[in-house]
Amino acid sequence: MLFPAALTQAQQITHAAYLDRFEGLFAEVKINNRKVLLHRSGLVTIDKLENQGFFNTAVGIRNNAYGAVNYQGQVIAPFTFDEVRLADENDEYEPANNYCFVITKLNGKYGAVDTLGKVICKPEYQLVEPLNARLLKIQRNGRWGWVEIATGKVLQEPVYTDVGKSYVSPYVEIDNNGKKGLAKENGEVVAAPEYSIFHYPGIENSPQFGYEINGKIGLMDLSGKKITPAQYTRLQRGPVAGTFAVTLYGKIGIIDSTGKVLAPAQYTEASPYGSFMLVKQQLKAGVLDKEGKVVLPAVYDKIDFYDGEGQPQSASMSLQKRWIPKEPGYFVAKKGPVMELYDSTGKKLFAGNYTDLALLASKKRVFVMTKNAKNEIGLLRTDGTVILPGGFDQLVDGYMSQYWYTDDAIGLRREDYIAIGAGGKMGLYHIPSGKMVLPVKYTRIEWQTDRLLNVRTGEDKTAMVDVSGKVIKPERQYGDYTAVAPDRIIETRYENNNKITTLTDLDGKVLYTSNNWDFKPNAFTRLFRTKGEEPDQIRYSDGLLKVWGAGEEHLFLDKQGKEVRFNDYQFVSDFNNGIAIAGKTDGNRKTKYGLINREGAVIYPVKADDMKALDSQYVLIQADTLQGLLRKDGSIFVPLKYSDINTFYDIPYYKVTLNNGYGVLDSTGKEIIPPIYQEIYYYKDNKIFQVVSKEGRYGLLGIDGKVILPAEYEELNRNTGYSSGVFPVMVKKDNKVFYIDEQGRELPYVAPKSKSYND
Repeated sequence: MLFPAALTQAQQITHAAYLDRFEGLFAEVKINNRKVLLHRSGLVTIDKLENQGFFNTAVGIRNNAYGAVNYQGQVIAPFTFDEVRLADENDEYEPANNYCFVITKLNGKYGAVDTLGKVICKPEYQLVEPLNARLLKIQRNGRWGWVEIATGKVLQEPVYTDVGKSYVSPYVEIDNNGKKGLAKENGEVVAAPEYSIFHYPGIENSPQFGYEINGKIGLMDLSGKKITPAQYTRLQRGPVAGTFAVTLYGKIGIIDSTGKVLAPAQYTEASPYGSFMLVKQQLKAGVLDKEGKVVLPAVYDKIDFYDGEGQPQSASMSLQKRWIPKEPGYFVAKKGPVMELYDSTGKKLFAGNYTDLALLASKKRVFVMTKNAKNEIGLLRTDGTVILPGGFDQLVDGYMSQYWYTDDAIGLRREDYIAIGAGGKMGLYHIPSGKMVLPVKYTRIEWQTDRLLNVRTGEDKTAMVDVSGKVIKPERQYGDYTAVAPDRIIETRYENNNKITTLTDLDGKVLYTSNNWDFKPNAFTRLFRTKGEEPDQIRYSDGLLKVWGAGEEHLFLDKQGKEVRFNDYQFVSDFNNGIAIAGKTDGNRKTKYGLINREGAVIYPVKADDMKALDSQYVLIQADTLQGLLRKDGSIFVPLKYSDINTFYDIPYYKVTLNNGYGVLDSTGKEIIPPIYQEIYYYKDNKIFQVVSKEGRYGLLGIDGKVILPAEYEELNRNTGYSSGVFPVMVKKDNKVFYIDEQGRELPYVAPKSKSYND
């Protein structure tokens, strides 16, 4: 990055009535009772901003004359012109196409200047306009030529009626009295201006293109050689680069780059889909491949294209590096009342008398949904194998308006099962066995393990079944079942206004029961995880399941239903990865917390007043009024020394408080900003901290904590322009308002105040 020349103490200071914060390149200042715009460099003021380009070059007006300033504050076009126009292009896909310069006008004559102030051409032309990233076009005596931007050299004297950008790279289109030609950028003519127009077939950087004479089109190459005579009325891209769809006597055919006919001109329409063409012949549709060979004859009323994942495709009229269309994988063809499925080779995948047929791009795989003359809907594989002959409306993926199907817990066999919806009810189909494992009667199917499912009917009746469809727990109204392990189920039921919670095995054997067990499948307390990262449902962890509501907050069950108590503690949280938070309560009902493992061994002694997971790595501990951080093995990451510790939203740093002052720890726990500030803000886009001292003074610190501006300013207002960075900042110190740039230098403008609402 180039920076403006250093400001010296000898440089004259301009005193203003007020200064305003920067909004991008400029800030409003009031000087000698006039409002002007100060450039971010501090080197230039203008009266009005006319235009600002992609590359931070600005065109403005000063003293009723036009000029231009680059990002570094260099006046590249002095404010003496009658007009200045910005010419720039920012192609995010092809940066080689980018350019930026300004066009000047003085006394009716046009010139151009680049962004470093170098004169490309003096103001001596009738017009100057951008041509491409390397050239600008110039007009003299009504004729056009062009100049090289980099050198200012006239490559082509103005001799043409017009010149323009050509999509035949890297040529220039030339025009003489309405006749078009092509020339190289050095001015050498490739095709004399004797053509009506050139046709570009929608293929990026195509070495062949169309030329037109007297309403007829032929194919030409980059040397200007005519590959075919001018005999066609239209030229488009073909299935692949190097092929072209051409219209002859009202019919469309396919030729290659040598003019060889790949498909005779016999079609009325042609549209490319990847490397295939959808063609029509007397309203009948067919498909050609990249060599012009018939994949499907033109005998169908309609053909829909799908990619290999079952997603529908639309025609791709252009071929560009930035967007390459997917290849078709399937064709759905309709002939009369019947629809059929073909693969990309034209092979018919299955026979049938279907009135409707569509591909379903499920998250599982590609399926085919069919409907016969009796309106019976069936589900098939793409090879024609029937999965379901009929009796359903749709596949169910996740939550839908009438259905609720969740399969996150199913594991590796997720693709073996599909949920089938029909008439507002759901069933489950096992694809490998070809069987319905659950009948179509449920409104909700929820996989709780890789073998157990919780199911519900519309009458709010809940049951539990296994993957074979076997009923493990019968339907029960006003109750619920939760699989807490592959072979353990919690059953909750209500009898005589009492809630009874029972642990059983798959055979129904009662392993544990209690009227006081307040089991909630989604409730975790002090789980050793960050909020939002909890599991969807309570399960056995490390062979233990916590029992809530029993009056003993240290009670667990093992897999056999045997009670396991951690009698040394009054409270033990859910276990996670072998660790739980444990608490002891003294006679004054004050609880201290520590960490224990599955065997009850102490990981961290019980001496903290509070404990909770701060993020995915660390545990926040508090003792008296001090806080620290533990690693999850119980080792100390940040000692107990701060009164508060919080995370930053955008970076893995920690905001800490000590003696009512804020500081910052980096991701290693190192104190990079001491806790001496009244407040700290982090600006994500600029990777800068703004700090406020105890005295209410403002400063800026880097992401490493190093001082950029000391906290000694009464006011500090950063640049609010989008993507303009923090600087220049407007600050106030010792009753003086001024600007500081990114090099820490003061801009030579001061004022007694910043702009107020009334200004």
